[in-house]
Amino acid sequence: MIDHCPTTPQELFKDGMELIMGEEADTAGNLDSMARVGISLMAGREEFDILLRLCGEEIRLLDSSIRMLPLKKRTFKGLEALVEWMNSRWNLRVVLENSDKVATVILPVASADKQEASTIAAFIQGLLQGMLTWISGGKFYPTHLASTARGMEIQLMRTPLD
Repeated sequence: MIDHCPTTPQELFKDGMELIMGEEADTAGNLDSMARVGISLMAGREEFDILLRLCGEEIRLLDSSIRMLPLKKRTFKGLEALVEWMNSRWNLRVVLENSDKVATVILPVASADKQEASTIAAFIQGLLQGMLTWISGGKFYPTHLASTARGMEIQLMRTPLD
């Protein structure tokens, strides 16, 4: 299990795959693409708790200036803080676009391997879902992952399911 604030998403991803799949984590590359994306999403959700424990202060998610906000503002400020941290700590170029109904996170695809890009994007989608569930006190926010001309897009609904 990882015991430090991860310097790359791949480092956290590897830990998440080991958490979900145990000794079989090395065989994840043999799974079909849908299974790999599903497991990556689950690993991201699980790893958010570890990321929060290891890096919560650095990400600013434990800051009272975020935690004391009303729900809608708190969820967006938390999302903003996590995306800013990923860009600075992991040297990503993640873009966050916001509208009344949907927040869109765009991950530019630098890898020629689209399969690897969709797996890492699903993992980050799981991290974002885990963060939204945690910061909202247990509410579930639907998300959608799609490959577009701009890169891998994760759409996060701004309204949780009841």
